[in-house]
Amino acid sequence: MKVSIIVPSFNQGNYIQRTLDSIYSQNYLDLEVIIVDGNSTDETFEVVKNYIPKPDVFIFEEDNGQSDAINKGLLRATGDVVGWINSDDLLEENCINKIVQ
Repeated sequence: MKVSIIVPSFNQGNYIQRTLDSIYSQNYLDLEVIIVDGNSTDETFEVVKNYIPKPDVFIFEEDNGQSDAINKGLLRATGDVVGWINSDDLLEENCINKIVQ
């Protein structure tokens, strides 16, 4: 079962690395990561760029806030299960496996 995770972000350069590490350490193989950044003016772009090609989709453009960013991600998500995590939050270990079960 494919899982899509949307990460809306704006000026979260101090936090997004930990968020992405918590996603990519999930040990779930069929995972799609969609990062939607509202054109941050801090180091967010540089942090995310270090993960490429891992994010399946990386949108870096102005938006109308968190809901708009999530909706942009939803339009691109192809997973059977779709969710989002804020760019300053963390997923618990094996979280995705537990959700899929």
